[in-house]
Amino acid sequence: MTVTWSETQPAGDANKKWVSCAMSSDGSKMLAGVYGGRLYLYSGGSWSETQPAGNADKGWGFCNMSSDGSKMLAGVYGGRLYLYSGGSWSETQPAGDADKNWRCCNMSSDGSKMLAGVNGGRLYLYSGGSWSETQPAGDADKNWRFCNMSSDGSKMLAGVYGGRLYLYSGGSWSETQPAGDADKKWVSCAMSSDGSKMVAGVYGGRLYLYSGGSWSETQPAGDADKKWVSCAMSSDGSKMLAGVYSGRLYLYSGGSWSETQPAGDADKKWVSCAMSSDGSKMLAGVNVGRLYLYSGGSWSETQPAGNADKGWGFCNMSSDGSKMLAGADGGRLYLGYYPLDGTLRWTELTGGMQMLSGGMRG
Repeated sequence: MTVTWSETQPAGDANKKWVSCAMSSDGSKMLAGVYGGRLYLYSGGSWSETQPAGNADKGWGFCNMSSDGSKMLAGVYGGRLYLYSGGSWSETQPAGDADKNWRCCNMSSDGSKMLAGVNGGRLYLYSGGSWSETQPAGDADKNWRFCNMSSDGSKMLAGVYGGRLYLYSGGSWSETQPAGDADKKWVSCAMSSDGSKMVAGVYGGRLYLYSGGSWSETQPAGDADKKWVSCAMSSDGSKMLAGVYSGRLYLYSGGSWSETQPAGDADKKWVSCAMSSDGSKMLAGVNVGRLYLYSGGSWSETQPAGNADKGWGFCNMSSDGSKMLAGADGGRLYLGYYPLDGTLRWTELTGGMQMLSGGMRG
């Protein structure tokens, strides 16, 4: 099948700094944020501006969503944190009545547990209907760069840029040392649904794999330091994708890594990737380059923005890989799907989208 992409214009016919997105498991709901702009919600087949912070531009740095899309979390860098539940947004104050540099978040499948981190601040855990400060690194401010969570929220992974990596399991945090007793620039991670497998990457360092209860250094690029800035994993952890900034893209399948060359035999700035639950479909984006789709066992260049280089800062995919969302930093937002004829197309839309049985059309 071929994918159909369409330019989707939640912010109108204008270029924006799209930096974050989230999607429900079935792709029927989506959330997309602009840095220095607005936050947009896709539901019922169309986009609308949603104003958790009121009628104002904000630096929307991240967002996340429960599997069914009933709960959402969105954070402003240099601002507040907002929770969507019961059909409406409210400001939520895990750090009190103060602006913070909200940098990362994650959520359990049902949205009952959430994790949110501040760059140059603290890490906060939502459980049992309320927030509490959680201190995996002790009573100290840290540059929390990423956090991840198993589907049921029983396991979590949080990384500090220029610091350590922390694992939550069995109800408590512990420092985990895949790279030994040393500070590292942890920038990327992915986790299987049950939390039994994890992958974590260091900027200017190595890539580490957690399996069978312990970490090991994994060397898809050989015995060399690389800028591991993006990674994705299938639900069962049997397939993984890891990208190097100014390097190559690597695929883990059948128990081993191999270099995969969607862009040919060339170094690229791989900054984003996504994967369907079973790992049969993948999406990988280059900063000031192209977007590539893996389907049917091979890669192909997919052109939502036409035959042009773009800064593909993020991408996301529904569980079955039938719907995709990709954003260009300083450009447009694109929606990909498989319509009735099984062909993936990208077209510009100006009037929203209609959902059809078995597909979508503009």
